[in-house]
Amino acid sequence: MINIEVFSEEKAWSKKLKKKEIFFKKICSSFPKKYQFPNKKINLTLLLSNNKCIRKLNKILEIKINLLIFYHFLLIKKLRYLKKLILETL
Repeated sequence: MINIEVFSEEKAWSKKLKKKEIFFKKICSSFPKKYQFPNKKINLTLLLSNNKCIRKLNKILEIKINLLIFYHFLLIKKLRYLKKLILETL
């Protein structure tokens, strides 16, 4: 079962789609049975926004992802260094 929550930041979306949640639930019900997940609970959140807000969110996510990649490489270097130390002491 797929549950959809719809948030709109832009007034234009509210003017075009009066009943947003019902609209997207109809779209999900038209999925093939293979992708409907009847035995699982899946929650989706849709953010309907304008281009400027989406760019801002993408920028924030890009910074977070870059930080994660940086820390991941630091961790790998540290683990390699520790492994090397352990092997040298043996």
